[in-house]
Amino acid sequence: MKVRFNKLFTTTSLFLGMAFTAQLQAQDTFRNWEGGTSDDWMDPLNWQNDTIPAGANATARIYDSTPTIPNNTVLRTRGNATLKNVWIGQSGDPTKSGNLTVQSGATLATSNDFILNNNSKLTSSGAITVGNTNGIIVRDSAGVTLKNGSTLNKLNLQGNSTATLENGSSVTTLSNLAGSAKLTMHNTYSGNLTTNNSSTLSIGNGGSLTGNLTANNSSSVSIGNGGSHTGDLTANNTSKVTINGTLNGNFEIGSSTAEQRIGATGTVNGDVKVSSNDVLTIAGEVSGGQFSVNGTGKVVIESTADIRSEGIDSWLYDSADVTWNVGADGSVGTLRTNHLESTTGAFDGEWRYTGSALFTVVLDDYDTTNGLTISLALVSGIQNETTFASNVRFLLNGENVSSDFTYANGIFTGNVVPEPGAYALLAGGLGLAAALTRRARRRSPAPPRYASLPCSPSSNSPCYKFLSPSPFN
Repeated sequence: MKVRFNKLFTTTSLFLGMAFTAQLQAQDTFRNWEGGTSDDWMDPLNWQNDTIPAGANATARIYDSTPTIPNNTVLRTRGNATLKNVWIGQSGDPTKSGNLTVQSGATLATSNDFILNNNSKLTSSGAITVGNTNGIIVRDSAGVTLKNGSTLNKLNLQGNSTATLENGSSVTTLSNLAGSAKLTMHNTYSGNLTTNNSSTLSIGNGGSLTGNLTANNSSSVSIGNGGSHTGDLTANNTSKVTINGTLNGNFEIGSSTAEQRIGATGTVNGDVKVSSNDVLTIAGEVSGGQFSVNGTGKVVIESTADIRSEGIDSWLYDSADVTWNVGADGSVGTLRTNHLESTTGAFDGEWRYTGSALFTVVLDDYDTTNGLTISLALVSGIQNETTFASNVRFLLNGENVSSDFTYANGIFTGNVVPEPGAYALLAGGLGLAAALTRRARRRSPAPPRYASLPCSPSSNSPCYKFLSPSPFN
């Protein structure tokens, strides 16, 4: 009986010991960065308890503390770190932020979280992989910079966070932007993307986004000069879109009341449809699709604009409001269409027009030194031509000068007469010039008068005597 009891006790103790050991092994281990020796992640003396966080249960916590951490954290070239979590900065405490650099050739992988809080910074030229579905979460005012050669499987921007994706960096998945997050792209990315709240997306020089892009709420999207987007772009709510690069796709102002802009270097190869309460300014190029203005949509066409609409639905109708700003040299952004064009590619066709849209031509920027008479072709051709001509008004510094213009054969011709104030200024300038000339003449000495006299009775050579005034007096 005693033998059986001892065996039972031994077996039970062994089982409990194994379970306790397994429980200890299953517990997470947290290692704080202390940076007492250097900035090297792979130096155990830089970590709490002189132990590098590694393994399935290890969490690296990188943030400043008291006393201040002497060194930032660097995972150097050929460094390889695999662990459960990486937490940079302490949530809820803006005074505790961290700074991590992953150098080219280094790899960092987590099986669970990778979170940046507060003002923490991550700069990577290496390879980062996050095991959960969230990817790197960047929130509060934290920031990420991915440099040439870096790779990341997923980036998730929240709050007031920022991220810059430099040329040559690679991100597999970008989560939709939220909060006041700011993302600047100089790299190539494929996938649909949405900007929400007051977030900002900038596609800069060298940046390329392939996929549909939607701007919601009061967010903003900018395609900079040298940047491109291939896919449809939609602006909703009070979101704002500025295109100074290239959009290869349709630009739809879904329901945004903010002013959208296609800049002088901007190009849209696709449909541009303005309707409802949409507001759009065009200084660049629109081609490769349908351009139409309807409802109560408003379009401002700068003198540098080149708009070429394709198809029968080249419309100007309902209560649309179209304004042309004439350039200093008298140039104007003529609306062209290939609907009923004379020859293929001529874009001298006819716009469809219902007769209720309002048209305005602003002459404020025109330089009258180029001539007082100006001729303007606003459209390549249009239905209801007489009605169209009667619905165009001309403004000069806010004054309606439509009576100075006539319409014939698709051309408006008129005289741009300077305001009376301009005439007064010109007359005053001429008067001042004349007065200065008279004053200069009065101050100039009279030319000396002189007579030729013989120097001596025996000399045949004349001598000259100054009469008045003498230049030597």
